[in-house]
Amino acid sequence: FSDGVESHTCSGRYVSGLDISTVSEDIVGMGRTTIRFRNQDAYWYSTNQQLDVITGSDQTISVEGDVLTSRIAVEVSGGSAGVPQILTNATTGTSLTFGGDTSSFNAILNVQNFTAVQNSKNVLAYVAHSGDYSWMTLAPGDNVMTLTGGGQAQITYRGAFL
Repeated sequence: FSDGVESHTCSGRYVSGLDISTVSEDIVGMGRTTIRFRNQDAYWYSTNQQLDVITGSDQTISVEGDVLTSRIAVEVSGGSAGVPQILTNATTGTSLTFGGDTSSFNAILNVQNFTAVQNSKNVLAYVAHSGDYSWMTLAPGDNVMTLTGGGQAQITYRGAFL
């Protein structure tokens, strides 16, 4: 940038975390501005990707990034009362189970935020998982996903970069 006017906008948070506001710098002529960014969780994320997994068929997810990601939301549907729906990632060895009835209302399991909602109600009591800290993770590259227990699962995810 050597002449004219350039405008850039960035939302930021002060390191103290006490004030969220827009920071503005006006520079006339030649100048130099340095801005330092720090991610709150140390990762950059790709855009949302989606995959439908139907009971009885393995599906392969190709995940961008270079580290495991838990930026995942799973919407399960078409299940029956008394038959848990289990989504398994054969690549990472993690699985996510919803033990509620999804024949009438879909359930949305948000792995990143540790929430489970069905028909505007908290259904966290119906969730079980095999992951250590995260309920489920996706590895960079190909992940083989399997759903058992009937119905389908729509997975929305974002790859993570370190």
